Amino acid sequence: MLYPWGDMEERRSGASQRSGKVADFLASQGLDVTVFTIGDRQSNWQGQIHYRYFRSTFAQGALVQKIYQEAFVSWQKMLDIAMADSVHFSPLSYQELTENWLPWIYYGSRFDHKFQQTLERIIDGADAVLLEYPFWAAIAGPICRRRGVKLILTAHDVLAKQLPTDTWLAQVALAEELQALREADAVVTLAPDDQAFFQSHNIASHCIPIGLDTQAAVNLPAPEKALAELQAFDPSIDWRKPFCLFVGSQHLPNLKAVEQIQALVQASDGHWQAIAVGSCCPPTQQRNFFALGKVSDSVLQALYQRSALVLIPLEAGTGMSVKTLEAMACGKVILGTAIAFRGYPVESGVNCLINNNLATYVGVIEDIIQHPHQYEQLGNSARNFAQNYDYRQLYQTYLDLLS
Repeated sequence: MLYPWGDMEERRSGASQRSGKVADFLASQGLDVTVFTIGDRQSNWQGQIHYRYFRSTFAQGALVQKIYQEAFVSWQKMLDIAMADSVHFSPLSYQELTENWLPWIYYGSRFDHKFQQTLERIIDGADAVLLEYPFWAAIAGPICRRRGVKLILTAHDVLAKQLPTDTWLAQVALAEELQALREADAVVTLAPDDQAFFQSHNIASHCIPIGLDTQAAVNLPAPEKALAELQAFDPSIDWRKPFCLFVGSQHLPNLKAVEQIQALVQASDGHWQAIAVGSCCPPTQQRNFFALGKVSDSVLQALYQRSALVLIPLEAGTGMSVKTLEAMACGKVILGTAIAFRGYPVESGVNCLINNNLATYVGVIEDIIQHPHQYEQLGNSARNFAQNYDYRQLYQTYLDLLS
């Protein structure tokens, strides 16, 4: 398995949780699994999985990115002039070009010869390669073909959709993404919408939803034990006061969601508070809003137990949200936008509350907090829904693809 983020062992982000569970499942089926990723850690074994880390010494990586960005400024002007009569795209400023990590993330590794040589040695000893995300496909694809090794690429979402659709930058990012997927022998998508999008570009895929260890998710601590855990973690917060919970990584839609939650807290009556967990927000203490950063599994479980509801006001995103499913598996009442439940065949009012009008959220939150028993069945239905997403069943498809 080739994984580009370096946080696989931590299992905190949605990507690392999903990819990690795939690796766990394959190892449990008797396969020798090596995860090749980036970072400064020493290579090691965790259970049956071998983690190998690559630390790049390619000093020109930032220069490669800068050259592409500088060139793109000229390309953007040329394309706007050439296509003015047929199509119009909004120009991006140089600052906007440098702030976006797409499509520049595709290019650095293509010039890093040490990385390419290491990747070739890794693939040379494999019978199959699972590539998580498309960034290394331009390198891994040709190596796999030369070695006769099957390459299965998992597209966790449609990355190009993270950019403004009416820009040339989004078109370049999409071209890179599609070309990467065409390097693979098989493509895996997570959500039906993403599968249909890639199919519209003549790329077939196998849709394998996110899977959780649903057996572990339901084992929340008792309420009083959870309270003690949280009071020990941060005694400055009044943990007996009702709170809604948001969990997310440092992903642009999550950052925007945190801003929305902060606005909701400011507009509230002050009788409840909001807690954000993960790299979506640095540790913060404001009026009834607290960001805790990354926390341990035991603290997270305690937060799920004590929270009055889980709040997911996402306004953008593709793929499937691991955190949405995690909250459902914990039996929580979830209030979120339709995007928060993307890829899941949920029904508002039955196993969740879907509301795209953020202006009405404060009233809904306060009603849930004031009348918890009226919403108890919603949480029970959410837990039952999540039982259909156990990774042991869903990831059998990977075995079929490997065989």
